[in-house]
Amino acid sequence: MTFNGVALQQLTITQPMQGQTVSPTFDVIGTGTNLPGNQVTVQVLNGTGSVQQTVLATVQNIQPNGQGTWQVRFINVNPGDPYFGQVRASAAAGSTAPPAIVPVIINGPGQ
Repeated sequence: MTFNGVALQQLTITQPMQGQTVSPTFDVIGTGTNLPGNQVTVQVLNGTGSVQQTVLATVQNIQPNGQGTWQVRFINVNPGDPYFGQVRASAAAGSTAPPAIVPVIINGPGQ
């Protein structure tokens, strides 16, 4: 996909959905289009914005339009009480795609 001859870069999170409650171990799925190196940095942040975990993903199954999918798994993100947090996906340096951010509630163990 191009605009005035420039490949548009996009980044989305398709799972979890906004406001969804997730377990301490959960998958994050998304799409990326024309991203530098097809690399995505995915992070879980707590309610104060502190990074809890970071996982790197590679965009796979890239279609002729430059769009592909990525997926990561976070393991034991929350050892305590449930909290409001965010999942944030960012493209590599030099990308024009803004980060994708989804607010979630992260349950503790046994929740």
